[in-house]
Amino acid sequence: SEIFLDYKLQHSTILFPMIESILKLLEITIDDIDAVAVSGGPGSFTGLRIGLAAAKGIAQGKNKKFIAVSSLDAMAFAQVGFDGIICPIMNALRDNVYTCLYSWNDGKFERLCEYEALHINDLLERLKGNKVMFCGDAMLLHKNKIIEELKDNAYFASKTSLMPKASALGEIALLRLKEGKT
Repeated sequence: SEIFLDYKLQHSTILFPMIESILKLLEITIDDIDAVAVSGGPGSFTGLRIGLAAAKGIAQGKNKKFIAVSSLDAMAFAQVGFDGIICPIMNALRDNVYTCLYSWNDGKFERLCEYEALHINDLLERLKGNKVMFCGDAMLLHKNKIIEELKDNAYFASKTSLMPKASALGEIALLRLKEGKT
């Protein structure tokens, strides 16, 4: 189950009612789950803080496993099947982006580098000559510059990939849980 809202509501007032709603719809309780997964960022400081505190509280209070997944991982994971480099970019202000590079190889999702915050020009210079799929909220902000620099090697995910989704985050968390990575 997944609820997605992109509206200026305060996480602190809507998070627990949404969790309760999902549990009720699925006819389960917190006791029925094995682990709690949460976005570890990047993202809104306040939103991350509230989400992390809630997830850690549930995990510790019910003695559940806890898994943090990068927002960048979740956005890139949703680009399943792309046969080049996947590059989520999130706005870090002043033409800087939070980013990481990924690929799908033989059905396996791989992170190719460390998480970074860097200027968009530095990122594009590094990506020249590669087929690259961009996703994330900074994709639209820098689209013209990306096309100018990478030309026909630039691909753009659908607008549904501008923000990380709980479904992708949850699937990554489930894979990590099966590998014993919590």
